[in-house]
Amino acid sequence: MTYDQRGSDVLTEEECRSILRHAGEAGFTGHLGIGRDGPPHVIPVNFTFFAAEVLIRLGSGYSAFHLDGARVSFEVDASEPYGRKGWSVVVEGTARQVPYEEATRLGRNLPRPVVMLQGMRVFAICPNSISGRRLRHDHESDNAGAPSSSGRDWRTDGELRTWPSGGNEGEGRSLVDLHLDNAEARELHQLLSEALGELSTEIASTDNPAYLRTLRQRRIHLERIERELGSLAVG
Repeated sequence: MTYDQRGSDVLTEEECRSILRHAGEAGFTGHLGIGRDGPPHVIPVNFTFFAAEVLIRLGSGYSAFHLDGARVSFEVDASEPYGRKGWSVVVEGTARQVPYEEATRLGRNLPRPVVMLQGMRVFAICPNSISGRRLRHDHESDNAGAPSSSGRDWRTDGELRTWPSGGNEGEGRSLVDLHLDNAEARELHQLLSEALGELSTEIASTDNPAYLRTLRQRRIHLERIERELGSLAVG
């Protein structure tokens, strides 16, 4: 894995294409940027990624009128501010209007906008370049999430934790004495539930084996905490 000057993971083109495919299938909203004499024209769009192209549907208006043959930028991202994590993929390329006969053969790969009146014009963005970044609070190694046999310090969610030599995480060792009333426990339980939902989406969108193991281990930890908070909130 390589990093940029600010410490973000630099995604490979293959990883970016995989994210685009999964994000399109999951219904993520991207942002289409079209150049003009004044400020760039930017609109949110639903999309799919098929046959190495970003596909969008538009109704009549400025974007549809100026898009065919235009050089454009397309961006999609997801973020988890409280966990200081996220990713972003940027596509730069040339847009073309997809002929009606070709659009009718797209089937389930046809973009499905969520607006009430879906546009009839389908456009494809043929990439000239695809780049992406992934931001994580910590850069875990392939065996992240499991303490070494000799014991080590590791950083998670802003806390420095030390596991005793030969010990296992969670074996009756309380790292922090946390005192919550029922309302606070319910609020924290709700936040954890939302974080688990976003974590499941991120797991579904990555093909990186090492990162996938890290995410799954993190989900195990959060699910255990969520269960304990759930019992406290109703107790």
